[in-house]
Amino acid sequence: MELAGFTPNGGVDSDTLKASDAVETPLIVVVRGHKTGIVTQFKPDGADVIECDVVKIATDSTFIGVGWFNAGIVNDLKGHVGKALPIKLVYKQTKSGRAAIVPVALEGAELEAAAKWASANGDRLDRERAERFGGGSSAPQTAPAAHAAAAPAGGAQQDAEIAALRAQLGITG
Repeated sequence: MELAGFTPNGGVDSDTLKASDAVETPLIVVVRGHKTGIVTQFKPDGADVIECDVVKIATDSTFIGVGWFNAGIVNDLKGHVGKALPIKLVYKQTKSGRAAIVPVALEGAELEAAAKWASANGDRLDRERAERFGGGSSAPQTAPAAHAAAAPAGGAQQDAEIAALRAQLGITG
């Protein structure tokens, strides 16, 4: 039997950002993983969770290893593992009359602010994750963050980044 080295996955070092505390706030969310069957005191039968790194653009605040269990968020983000998404969370009325928190794409000035942050900060979330978790090992399903490709300097760079973010979200026109 060969013994392997052990490094804790760092889950206790994850940040907390309640989805309800981020409603109507422009964000960049890097979806790091989608996990199923996570048991909590509120979900003893298990639930799905999205693990992500989040930037509150207006305050330049970062949150690493955030777990969101909200069904609307999980359903909309689980197909975007490895992507950096310019979104905000909003309340939406469900068919049953309940208010649910769901992500929506940033537009206009908010999207431009997200592109500017991404341009100025490049791999900041990856570096913070690596410092915190020793190379990003906090989640086996972690995928590398997607960053906009390098573009010409000046206004053209911002236009290219906005176009890249729009393409990630499937926004045309």
